[in-house]
Amino acid sequence: MQVNGKLRGTIVVPAGQAAEPVLAAAEAAVASVLAGQTIVKKIHVPDRIVNFVVKP
Repeated sequence: MQVNGKLRGTIVVPAGQAAEPVLAAAEAAVASVLAGQTIVKKIHVPDRIVNFVVKP
């Protein structure tokens, strides 16, 4: 998982899983980094990466 393009954590999910459960798991895993930030965009590339674009 990335926050603003910087690697902040890793999770393992089954291949081909829908976007919503993956985004929820990723958001929970990097909750400490996202604290106090506003999520502008959630980018999910299936079976690859999740990126959160945030602003203070």
